[in-house]
Amino acid sequence: MPTLRDHQGLRLTTLSALYFAQGVPWGFISVGYAVLLADLGLGAAELGKAMGLAYLPWSFKILWGPLLDAVPPLKIGRRRPFILFAELMMGVTLLGLFFTDPVKNLPMVSLLLFAHNTFAALQDVAVDAMAVDILPEDERGRANALMWAGKSFGVVVGGSGGLLLAQAMGWGALFLAMTVTMWLIALFPLLLPERPVEPDDQPVDARLLKLGVFLGPFALVGAVMYGLSVLETQLGDHWAAPLISVAQPFAAVGGALLGWPLVDRDGFRQMRESFSFATPWWALLAGVLAPAGYAMVGPAMSKLVRADLGFSEAEISTLAFVDAFAGVIGALVGGWLADRIGVRKAIGAAMGGISVFLMVWALSQPYWPLFAWLIAWTLLFQGLVNAYNAGTLGLYMSVSNPRIGATHFSVYMAATNLTYAWTAPVGGLVADHYGFATLFGVAAVVQVLTIVLLVPIDPATARARWATDR
Repeated sequence: MPTLRDHQGLRLTTLSALYFAQGVPWGFISVGYAVLLADLGLGAAELGKAMGLAYLPWSFKILWGPLLDAVPPLKIGRRRPFILFAELMMGVTLLGLFFTDPVKNLPMVSLLLFAHNTFAALQDVAVDAMAVDILPEDERGRANALMWAGKSFGVVVGGSGGLLLAQAMGWGALFLAMTVTMWLIALFPLLLPERPVEPDDQPVDARLLKLGVFLGPFALVGAVMYGLSVLETQLGDHWAAPLISVAQPFAAVGGALLGWPLVDRDGFRQMRESFSFATPWWALLAGVLAPAGYAMVGPAMSKLVRADLGFSEAEISTLAFVDAFAGVIGALVGGWLADRIGVRKAIGAAMGGISVFLMVWALSQPYWPLFAWLIAWTLLFQGLVNAYNAGTLGLYMSVSNPRIGATHFSVYMAATNLTYAWTAPVGGLVADHYGFATLFGVAAVVQVLTIVLLVPIDPATARARWATDR
């Protein structure tokens, strides 16, 4: 039977398909769910808070990485069981949405989306870990571009296509279609082994059940999140109440870090050693701050387009298609450019372009109601955003310690996703209090200032350091 490590075509197709599986529900959350919330009359701040809650589970990647690295090489594959489990549960949670009326029971929809994204984050970490394991160094730029393009295409299907399907047949039909999609894509890891079986591989053993101890930190994080939500409710209209939504993702990551040594002391020690010099810390800081400019406008933009400018479902669906089409092209160009001029230069160029287009939107308010202008701006803006995202995958892989690849890479990805969780409520607050033009202007300044964070991130220094540590 062919394996992913030994067959380039199967390897690239499978990784792209699995990223497509992440893109489909992400498209629904960023387009369909945002439209639903706007139609229910939520303000920009409330919408940002709800979207931040949906994004929050992606910060839990900081725990999924150690769990995956704690698993020994198995005959069935080291990463494949987690991918299959995550795909199964992603489908189950989407199926739960099929039986839930989002208009009558929005809190249950939020809970199911939170659970879905928790399993989607597990799938993402497992796929990234498998990519680190099986991709040759000289193939990573192309593979990362194809993977991000696959996710962008999934966003088209889940966002633009999903909104049209929901409009024509109802939200239940959309949830059922996404469930079937998840389970069909699961056939790739089910039928294709990661690599040939090796003599040191272990059979599945009951002793692996001890990994259930990782549920402890998740329970801790959940308790902290619940406590903060109760506190926010009790504060009511107090000025500090909106800050709770901003603080929640940081509290979640803090709880995960506190719980990590309890379940994986050796892995925590290795991670601490991996951050014993400057390069990984700069990469981590870039993960938290570099996407902040464009991330803070996303949920607010959904509210602006639907509620304030009054574009129809068909127009928003077209916009989502353009958004994702630009994402595919941008990802491919970003991967190509990273291979040609270097990953940091490619990322910096994309960030500069993003800042320019954020400021262009801020200064073009009279043209906002023109759908043609919105389409043109989205095409160029989202192309740059996805060129940036495709480049960062390769950058963070290059500064991840190979000894704990899944864990280290997931820390960077958790930091990046943490950005979306805290910027969503911040962007909503700025939009509600100072207007959308001000929000985009602030975002443009933030985006250009964070380019400087790329300068100290030196992959060559990281590779040399870890080579001597072996």
